Amino acid sequence: MVDKNEIKSRTSFLQRLRSDTAGNTIAMMGAALLPLAAMIGGGVDASRSYMVKARLQQACDAGVLAGRKAVGDGVFDQQANDRAIALFNANFPANYQSSKNTSFVASSPNAGGLVEGVASTELPTVIMRVFGYDSVSLSAECNALLTISNADVTMVLDTTGSMGWDISDGNGNTISRITALRGAMTNFYDILDTASASSQARIRYGLMPYSMTVNVGRLLLANSTGPDMLIGQSAGDTVAYQSRRAVYEITSVTGPVSETLMHTDGTPAYLTDGNCTNYGNNNSLEYWSVVFPNAYRHNLTASPSGNPVVDGDTTTSYQRTGWSGGYQFGDGTRILQCTRSVTTTTSTETYDGTLPGATFKRWEWGQYNWPVADYVDSIDAGTDVALPSNTVDSTTRAGWDGCIEERETVASSSITYDGATGNITPTGASDLNIDLAPSDNASRWRPYWPEVSYRRNNTNTTGDACPRPAQLLSTMTRAEFVTYANNLDTDGNTYHDVGLLWGARISSEDGIFQTSVTEAAPNNGFVSRHLIFMTDGSMQPTSTGYSIYGLEEEDDRVRPGGTGSLTDRHNERMRALCSAIKAKGIRLWVVAFSTALTTDLQNCSSPNSAFVSTNAAELNQNFAEIAASIADLRLTE
Repeated sequence: MVDKNEIKSRTSFLQRLRSDTAGNTIAMMGAALLPLAAMIGGGVDASRSYMVKARLQQACDAGVLAGRKAVGDGVFDQQANDRAIALFNANFPANYQSSKNTSFVASSPNAGGLVEGVASTELPTVIMRVFGYDSVSLSAECNALLTISNADVTMVLDTTGSMGWDISDGNGNTISRITALRGAMTNFYDILDTASASSQARIRYGLMPYSMTVNVGRLLLANSTGPDMLIGQSAGDTVAYQSRRAVYEITSVTGPVSETLMHTDGTPAYLTDGNCTNYGNNNSLEYWSVVFPNAYRHNLTASPSGNPVVDGDTTTSYQRTGWSGGYQFGDGTRILQCTRSVTTTTSTETYDGTLPGATFKRWEWGQYNWPVADYVDSIDAGTDVALPSNTVDSTTRAGWDGCIEERETVASSSITYDGATGNITPTGASDLNIDLAPSDNASRWRPYWPEVSYRRNNTNTTGDACPRPAQLLSTMTRAEFVTYANNLDTDGNTYHDVGLLWGARISSEDGIFQTSVTEAAPNNGFVSRHLIFMTDGSMQPTSTGYSIYGLEEEDDRVRPGGTGSLTDRHNERMRALCSAIKAKGIRLWVVAFSTALTTDLQNCSSPNSAFVSTNAAELNQNFAEIAASIADLRLTE
C-alpha cells in the first residue's frame, strides 16, 4: 500500500523543482554565448571600420584639394597628381589601424577645373574573423571644385632694375626674375579663368607696374568726367623743371670810321720818317704808343713785317695807310697827320637762338618753366616735339610716354593714416590723398619729362625709368593678359609708396576712377576686391635721379634741404598708404620675391596674406595660393 503522505511529498518536490529557476542562468548563458560574441565582436569591428572610414574620407578630401591647388595652367598633370597622392598618404598613413591594400586614384574630367578622387582600403577584423569575416572593405569618393564669385584684382608690380637679375627656377636652372613673374601671372590668370569657366562670375584685372614713377598719363587724359587731371591739357600750360637753357651771343659791328692818331699830350701824331711814331718841328724824336682795345679791328699794319695788327699791342710802330691833310715846316720838311680806319665790335647775350646772328655761348642751369601742351599731345600724335632745354640742336626731339610727376605735397617727417577721418595727414599732402579730384594746378599731375631734366652738373637724367602703361580694372582674354605680362620691362629704383598709391587709386570706389571701379557685374553679385603687391626689394629712393617727385636734390619735395633719411620718409608714406588701402575693404596681399619679408611688408598686408618666394617655383606657388583663396577652393562631395 502506498503511503499517501509519501506520494504527497514526492509531488511537492517535483513542483518545487519545476518552479525553481535559480539554475537556469547557466543554461541560458551557454545557449546565448555565441550570438552575444557575434554582437560584441561586430560592434568592436564596426567601430574600427567607422573610424577608418572617416580617416579615409578625410585623406581623400585632402588629396583632391591638394591636387586642385597644384593645377598649374589648367591641366591636371603628373605634378598635380603626385601632390594629391602625397597629401592623401600624409593623412592616411600606411597600415593605419592595420589596414592593407590601400589605394587612392585622383583624376580630372575637365583639365583641372574639377578634381575627383576614389580611395579604398581593407580593414582586418578583430572579433568577426571567428565567424568567417576576415576583413571589411572600405571606400570613399571626393571632389574638389574651384568656384568663384565676382572679383577685382589689382596687381601692383615691382619692375625696377633688379627684376632683370637672374634667380633659381627651383629646378636647378636660372631664369630672370621678370620671366618668373610673367609665368606666375599667367598661372594666376589660368586658375581664376578655370574657376569662373562654368559660372557667370566676372573677373577683372587692374595692372600697375612701378619703379620711380608710374605710367598713368592715358588714364588721366581719358578721364573726362571732371576738370583737367593733367597740366598740359590746356594751351599755354607750363611746368617748372630742374633743367638748363642755352645762352647765345649776338655780335654787332660799327664802322669803319676814320680816327686821328693822337699823341699822349693830346696833340696829333705826324708822319715824318715813314712811321707814325714821332713828330716835332726840329725833327726831335718822341715815340708814341697806340693802345688798341680788344674789340677793335683796323687797317694799319705793323712795321716792318707788314703783319696784321694785334689788338692790345702797345709797342709796335705802324705804317701809314692814308694821308689826311698836311703841314709844311719852314725848313721845307713835309709832314702829314696819321689817321687810321676803325671798326668797332660789340656783343650782347640772349636766350633766343632764333635771332639773326645768334651763336651758342654757354649753358645755364636752374628751374625753368617749359611749355608742355604740345608734349602732352605727342603721346598719341606720333610726332615728337623739340626740347626747350636743347635749342642748340633743333633735331633733338622727344615724345611723351605717359609717365607723370606727382602733384603738390608736404615734405613732412610725420606722415600717418588717421583712422577716425580716413585721411592721411598732413592733409596738405594732396599727393597722398587717394580719392582727391584735381581742382587747380596744385592738385593736378604733371608730365614726366626726363629729356629736359638736368642736374646742376649738367648731367641729363634721360636714363630714368618710365614703366609700361597702367591699366584700369577690366576683363581680359588670356592672350591680352599674357601679352601684357610679356611686355613688362625693368629699369629704375624702387619706390613702393608710388606703386601702392596708384594701385589704390585705380581700385578705389570713391576716387577719380570710381566709374570704372563701381561698374556693376552682369550678374549683379557682390564683388570682392584684392590688391596684390609684389616686390623683389626694399625701398630705394634716390636724390640724384629723376622720379615722380622731380629731382629731389634740387626740388626738395619729400626731404627739404637734404635733411634726414629719404628712405625713411618714403617708408612712412608706404605705411600710411597700406593702412588707407585696407581701410577701404580691399584685401592687400604682399609677395616678397627674393627679398626679406620685412616688418613693413608684413604689416602692410592683410591678415594671413603675406608670402615669401625664394625662387621662381615658390613665386608661382604663392600666386597660385592667392588665386585659390580668391576663387574659393571647396569640396563638392
